[in-house]
Amino acid sequence: MKKPNNQTAEVLYELIRKSAITRMSIMTQTGILNLTARIADLRIRHGINVVCDKVLTKNKHGRPISYGKWRLFDKRSARLLYNKINKE
Repeated sequence: MKKPNNQTAEVLYELIRKSAITRMSIMTQTGILNLTARIADLRIRHGINVVCDKVLTKNKHGRPISYGKWRLFDKRSARLLYNKINKE
């Protein structure tokens, strides 16, 4: 796979390469701040099934919180769309 040319392709690239991504992982690895907008692009504009799993944990004050961890439902079909998305 060629290196990504835009933010949507960059998020898809990371989803294909890894088992799951979070806001923190994408921010530190790519500098993309609005991950949810890129996920929406993948879902709505390109029809890619990106699943969000809820992760439960506690914050620094001991209160329960949750955050999203995204993964691809079908990596094979996402790979086929990657080159098209990377050109836009």
